[in-house]
Amino acid sequence: MRDEGSESVGASWPSKFKALFDGKLAIVTPVLWGAYIASSITMFFLNSWTPILAEASGHTPAQAALALSMLSVGGAAGCLAIGRLLDRYEIIAIAAVPLIASPLVACLGYAGLGDGAFLVAMLCAGFFVIGGHQGLNSSVGQFYPSAVRTTAVGWALSVAKIGSIAGPLIGGILLARDLPVQTLFLLVAVPP
Repeated sequence: MRDEGSESVGASWPSKFKALFDGKLAIVTPVLWGAYIASSITMFFLNSWTPILAEASGHTPAQAALALSMLSVGGAAGCLAIGRLLDRYEIIAIAAVPLIASPLVACLGYAGLGDGAFLVAMLCAGFFVIGGHQGLNSSVGQFYPSAVRTTAVGWALSVAKIGSIAGPLIGGILLARDLPVQTLFLLVAVPP
């Protein structure tokens, strides 16, 4: 038995997708998608390669595993804090996040960071990289009318998968080239 509402939803899908590019959204949508891809590249690179890069920086395997945990803890805290900041300051809150995330990620590769400083840097990087990525989910809705908001968020999350795949893949390729750890962290700091 066919649901009567499903036909109208299916028929309106192309028009909802087209509405993502109407007027000023013709610029907003690709910019948001680019932000999602860039954010995903950095986030998934760090999630995939942090233990190996931490060990290559001279940290013990235990410290490397703890560093990945600190990245996640920082991300959870960042999600909560950035969500609150978005409520108060709207899109400006999420626009400032990459300006802080990039230098934090870049500093992760410096061999001079002791174990404690490295863990604090990982916590802070998680706060801004993962928290900022999740903050994008909340900010997308601010740009779109209610009728296409779910379509906009769905497409943005789908497009973000490009970065989710590319981040670990690029990381693997760069690791295979035996680049210095400092260079790898500098490169992953570029997308934010």
